[in-house]
Amino acid sequence: MFSISKERVISGYLPLTHKSARLLTLVTWVPAIAIVAGAILAAVGAVTVMSSPNSTVGGILLLAGLIPVVVGGIAILVARPFIGPQGRVIDNGAVVELSRVSTAFVSAVNAVHGAD
Repeated sequence: MFSISKERVISGYLPLTHKSARLLTLVTWVPAIAIVAGAILAAVGAVTVMSSPNSTVGGILLLAGLIPVVVGGIAILVARPFIGPQGRVIDNGAVVELSRVSTAFVSAVNAVHGAD
């Protein structure tokens, strides 16, 4: 999954369809919101447990807060890299090979550059 090689990183704008943009937004922000909300819930649970050590509600809040933090973190680390277009630099940066792009995008690029 992770490689230690001489891969170059290039950033830039890539036009996305509305569906792809919505999916990327969803996959990025839902886990992030779950992590923040879970952290807040866990903090409330921790404060409740510290103020009253025999508090069952505090323990439940703490556990209910930690679960979304863990699940959201796993979702960001595992799911996010597999959603949306990706690319790799080849030929010393002269060419960027894209993968997981729309067929309409491929057709448009081929039409512009005259490739078959």
